[in-house]
Amino acid sequence: MPTRPTRAALALLTGVALAAAAGCGAEPLQSNVHPGAAAVVAGERISLSDVDDLAQRYCDFVSARNASAEQVVPMRLVRAATLDILVQRSIAEQYAAAHDLDVRKARRLLGTEAEQQAVQQQIDEGERAVFEEVQLQLDTAAVYLAAGGADAFAAGRVPEPDAMTQGQALVDEWAADKQITRDPRFASLETEYDVDSDSLARPVSELAELAANYDPAEAANADYIAALPASQKCG
Repeated sequence: MPTRPTRAALALLTGVALAAAAGCGAEPLQSNVHPGAAAVVAGERISLSDVDDLAQRYCDFVSARNASAEQVVPMRLVRAATLDILVQRSIAEQYAAAHDLDVRKARRLLGTEAEQQAVQQQIDEGERAVFEEVQLQLDTAAVYLAAGGADAFAAGRVPEPDAMTQGQALVDEWAADKQITRDPRFASLETEYDVDSDSLARPVSELAELAANYDPAEAANADYIAALPASQKCG
């Protein structure tokens, strides 16, 4: 299925979390972020509860499938990845609505491929929803394919292999001037712990130092992971 990487388990979360919603400028928390919102995407609210629910469901999914991997990541990384997925989906769905885009054919095509992947990867029926929602990002992928393959679908043909990439480029271009505001707790992982030299804020405890130096692209410091409460770990 030609969507984002479908690497197994928690490694996927790292890759997703590090990729901010392409073409969209996220801003710090402002007055137009509604109370209880993790983000507001062009006026559309993504609630904290929606992020927490999906993050926990996906954490449970990958943890159960990789019980022997002994790979643990901070739950904040999972939540950040989840919000990025929800932001991308919101942008895609708003694009589809603005362009009166019919995604039904794309959804059926991708749905068939998703079913095949689920069978190949032995995904239980009860896990299919979160598998498609997070690991395959099926809703967003359907919009990309419908946008990039519109002419092919209209002519009754299967879109070219690069149709999804073309569709994503169209969505990204459209979204470039759309305002996205996030709760600061969901700042980009690439900049979240950067400390300005003029700032008075400094990590002072050993745990704070470990958190500040945490690099999700590398193995987490064992002391940092061990110091986190169980509710803040995934894996």
